[in-house]
Amino acid sequence: MTLSAVRHRQILDLLNDSKEVYVTRLAEALQVSEMTIRRDLKLLEERGRLTRVHGGAVTSETAVPVSLIDRADVQREAKETIAQLAVQLIEPDHHVLITGSSTTLVLAEYLVDGPRAHYVTNLIDIALALSGPGGHDAVLTGGVLRPSMRTLIGTEMLRHIEGRVFDLCFIGVKAIDLEHGFLGPTEWHAYAQRVVRRQCRCVVALTDHTKFGAVSSFCVAGLGDMDVLVTDRPPPPEFRARFDQLGTRLIWPGSEGAANAGA
Repeated sequence: MTLSAVRHRQILDLLNDSKEVYVTRLAEALQVSEMTIRRDLKLLEERGRLTRVHGGAVTSETAVPVSLIDRADVQREAKETIAQLAVQLIEPDHHVLITGSSTTLVLAEYLVDGPRAHYVTNLIDIALALSGPGGHDAVLTGGVLRPSMRTLIGTEMLRHIEGRVFDLCFIGVKAIDLEHGFLGPTEWHAYAQRVVRRQCRCVVALTDHTKFGAVSSFCVAGLGDMDVLVTDRPPPPEFRARFDQLGTRLIWPGSEGAANAGA
């Protein structure tokens, strides 16, 4: 996959979540020039994937949402690195909640041969991977289906989670802001994360290096609300200092946290 194709998927992913994107923010988040972003938006508009407006773009009626399966290929190597580290946190017979995201989907692939544990998820493909090839005890929550994401959401999904207690919960992260904490694309994500944190003894955020300093619309958790953060590279120094202050366990390849991940 070319770099431009990866960037286009990231743009459409952000647009699908927030319904609008801005040139300046995209350039900063994707670490390219504004001119490059404008060319990307022009090409995507020509393909009918979005509608350009002054300063950015909005969704088009003909736009096709980017599926989680497609999103799993974005920063694929980073997500695989994260998954390999995250697997080591699970112990046999743990009760584990895995919420739907592209990174947790990659985690599920590594759990096929992982510890025999009890898993609950709201992502259809995760449940299929764990209960099929993996042979795990896997439960799919109820809820309203988002077809493009193959994910279950809504009050029924939350009620299912509220009826259980989990040793571990793995969540994907959209963006991390030094001041505002962990960010998500919708108000639903913010509310759901509050429910998840109440029911889990240990909440593990899975995030690749591009999410530090990225932007999204809603605050889903404070920086101190995650017990563990697993990433593919050392976080920027200012984030590391803040997480150390808050007592959040940081894990990345070669870190002290990685060496003790299975402890």
